[in-house]
Amino acid sequence: MLLASLLAAYAGVMYAVLDVSRVANEHDANERDVAYAYLHLVFLAGSAVIGFLAGKWLNGLGIAFGTLFAVVVVVGMLTIQLSSYSLACNGHNDLVRHWQCD
Repeated sequence: MLLASLLAAYAGVMYAVLDVSRVANEHDANERDVAYAYLHLVFLAGSAVIGFLAGKWLNGLGIAFGTLFAVVVVVGMLTIQLSSYSLACNGHNDLVRHWQCD
């Protein structure tokens, strides 16, 4: 349940900062890259901390749960990004970011 909530929150935050991915607006590519780097680092660190705390609370396996949460969130982030790129190149752009397909 926590992992599904984290991935839903990630998709929601990515949709909320959709304007950053449009380079033609007032944001340039450097601002976009810094914003996305911070966003992803915060989600990865947050998921590891939440996993650690959940693991400690459940059965004392904080490091194992923290690693599990971080790995699952990384795979989920990659899946969300790749699927949104695939959909964007087939006419459904601006789901979690603005893609430019060639």
